[in-house]
Amino acid sequence: GGASDQNRLIWDGITIYHKGHLFGMISPLNPNVTSEIKFINKGAHARYGERLSSVIDVSSRTDISNETTAELGFNGISADALLDIPIIKDKLNIQASYMDVFETVTFNQLADKVFESTKIKDIENGNNDFLFSDYNVKLNYKPNKKNRLYASVISIENQLDYSVNDSDNNTSYTDRLMTTNTGYGLGWSIDWSKKISQTTTAFFSDYKLNYNFITKENNEQTSDFEKRNTIYDSGISSELRINVSENSNVTFGYQYTLKDVAYAFLNTTNLVFVLDTEDNIVQTHSLFGSYDYSN
Repeated sequence: GGASDQNRLIWDGITIYHKGHLFGMISPLNPNVTSEIKFINKGAHARYGERLSSVIDVSSRTDISNETTAELGFNGISADALLDIPIIKDKLNIQASYMDVFETVTFNQLADKVFESTKIKDIENGNNDFLFSDYNVKLNYKPNKKNRLYASVISIENQLDYSVNDSDNNTSYTDRLMTTNTGYGLGWSIDWSKKISQTTTAFFSDYKLNYNFITKENNEQTSDFEKRNTIYDSGISSELRINVSENSNVTFGYQYTLKDVAYAFLNTTNLVFVLDTEDNIVQTHSLFGSYDYSN
C-alpha cells in the first residue's frame, strides 16, 4: 500500500529504481535466473532501514555447476536466454541472461490497457514504437569452503517513441521517453567459525529518465520540452551474524550510502531555457543491531 519511494526492490544487493516495463505491466527481471526472493511487508529487518512499506530482495543463482548449460524461455510477451559457463571446477563460473520483447496479441492488449484514455490511444493516425531490453551478468567465486564472492551487473532499458502528424497544419508532434537503470554489485561472505559469519556488500545504481515533447512545422523543429531525472545511488555495508543458539541469533552491522538525486525541466526553441532544476546529495552513516528469536 505504500508509495513508490516507500517500497524497495533489490537485485543482488543493487537497489532497482526502474521496476517495470510498459509503466509497471512487465517485470524487468528474468525469472529463470532467480534463486531466492524475500518479500517483507512492513516489519523489515534493520538492514533494510531505508523503506517504510515493503522490501523485495531478489538473489540470482549462487551455485557453481560443472557443466555448461543454456536455457531459452518464451511467453506471450517476451523471450529470454540464460547461459551458465563453469570456468574453474567447483570454484568459479559466469552467468549471463538476456530478455527482449516481441509484439504479440498479449503485448498489444497490455499496451491498450496502459494507453487507454490517452492521446496515444485516442488518435488514430499516431505511430507508437515501444521497446525494452534487459540483461545481467554474474560471476560467482568460491575459493574455499569458508569464503564466497560474487560480482553482478544488471542493465534495464525502456524506450517509447510516439509521433503523430497533423496534415492540415503541416505539423508533427513527438513524445520520446527513455528510461535506463544500470547497476553493479559486489559481495563477500565468510564463515569465521561455526557460529560467526560476516557478509560485506557494495553496490552502485544509475537511473536516468529523459522525456522530450518535440514539435515540428514543415519538417523543422520549433520546440522541445525536456524533462530529466537522474539518481546515483551507491553504498557499502558489512554485517556480522552470531548464532547464539539453535533458536536465536544476533546481528551487528554498518552501512554507508551516498545518493545524488537531480531533475531538470528545459524548454528549447532557439535557445535553451531552464524552467526548473535541483540537485541534492545525501550521505548516510548507519549502525544497526538486531536480535532474532524463533521457536
